[in-house]
Amino acid sequence: MWLLDQAITERLLRSAVERLGGRVEWGVRLTGVEQDAGTVRATLDHDGRVEETTAPWLVGCDGGHSTVREQLGVVLKGESTETWLIADAEIDFARPVEHDRIRWIRADGASMMLFPLVGERRWRLLDTVDVDYGGDDDAVAERFARKLSRGLGTEARVERPTWVSVFTIQQRAAPVMQSARCFLAGDAAHVHSPASGQGLNTGVQDAFNLAWKLAAVIRGLAGPSLLDTYSAERVPVGKALLRSTRTATELVELRNAVIDEHLPAVFEVANAWPPIFQALNRSLFGAMSGLGIAYRTSPLTVPDTDTLRPGPAPGERVVQVRHPEADTAGWRKLFDALRGPSWLLVTADQTTGGQELSLPSLAQTCAVGRPASDTLGLEDGGWLLVRPDGYVAARGHGQDQLNRAHCRMPL
Repeated sequence: MWLLDQAITERLLRSAVERLGGRVEWGVRLTGVEQDAGTVRATLDHDGRVEETTAPWLVGCDGGHSTVREQLGVVLKGESTETWLIADAEIDFARPVEHDRIRWIRADGASMMLFPLVGERRWRLLDTVDVDYGGDDDAVAERFARKLSRGLGTEARVERPTWVSVFTIQQRAAPVMQSARCFLAGDAAHVHSPASGQGLNTGVQDAFNLAWKLAAVIRGLAGPSLLDTYSAERVPVGKALLRSTRTATELVELRNAVIDEHLPAVFEVANAWPPIFQALNRSLFGAMSGLGIAYRTSPLTVPDTDTLRPGPAPGERVVQVRHPEADTAGWRKLFDALRGPSWLLVTADQTTGGQELSLPSLAQTCAVGRPASDTLGLEDGGWLLVRPDGYVAARGHGQDQLNRAHCRMPL
């Protein structure tokens, strides 16, 4: 796991936009949205100068207080709970504290969390109880220093934070993420506790899920009905996200004297026994990564009745592999092909018994060798049809099954 400051993440994303020919405009506020059968009209306020602009489509990625969502009349459903305070700062400890993991700290019957950021002394601090903030960064640093010193049993000196945020946790999600030619993505569609760190990953997945579908419609490669699958696939993900973040929030907010007494011993046992520690890490970080998300019931997924076949099932991510197998020629070839924004027909190459299969109206072909072909279940004319976002839409054997699977998709 690698934690970056939000400011660094945003800078990386802006740089990527610019490399692709885009530009982020600052000081511009959306004030109105209207749409008809073929156009979206947006009113923009450039610090007092009003601009009217039109586009075929509009995507609202404008956060928890989304103007787009409000203009569309979509209401987030859910609840609000606790108020938390978060700060990014450099910390010095009298006794070394390893900068290698998330730490759950108990002090005076309440919970705090420490998250290691890039930089040997840089941490993100989270307080679930003392959340007052009147703009005095030095007071926040002193308060964290006192609580950390008590909770860790060693003196901590917290420098003035570079970023402080106080927020009330909202656990809400939109029932739909599309209204005609307008869409919602990220926090505009689902707001939740940051306790398990899933917000950015989920928002980026929303955007990628929508982007390849929108591109296909704009280029005339698919009909508008393909866009209906965006809400069908991502609304359930948003609801599941609320359930998992609610559980994580309850764990962070525990206030119990018995836990204060026994929790350190539990962590010592887990840290001293690597198999337990690694299993906990895999479970926690696997959920946070979003890599387990699947679209098994999507209109774009063609079910496979062959449950004994190895490899990813329809609706799952095609890439499910660990080192050292991932560092073989077959897998590297597939990774390179997946970087392009197209459908892929994945087969075994001729040296491992692959057959000549094709779907020229939709997908590029990627033939892979062993061990990738074995792991993916491609023997005896097997194939996988992979979407541009890396999920398996269908699998089967032979050209006839491939043609039938293609006909069942709303493309």
